[in-house]
Amino acid sequence: MQSKKIYYEIYGEENLPTFLYLHGGPGIGSYDFNFIQGERLSRYIHLISIDQRGCLRSDAIDDEEDFSIQDLVADCEEIRQHFGIK
Repeated sequence: MQSKKIYYEIYGEENLPTFLYLHGGPGIGSYDFNFIQGERLSRYIHLISIDQRGCLRSDAIDDEEDFSIQDLVADCEEIRQHFGIK
């Protein structure tokens, strides 16, 4: 699996329950959701919102590159570890 830069935004305090927002797609990204809902939800949850690899502000997926749902799961696991989420 090739390492990719994943764009993220964080809303809300760390002491609130943490949620990882995964947008629909393919290719849409989290921009609209963040713009409309990010601040509203930040009163209730600690939100980490990402653009999945190959989408919007994250690194692209090359045409010859293998990609599966397991890569998306691995990206989410790296994000979990990076932020120290149990």
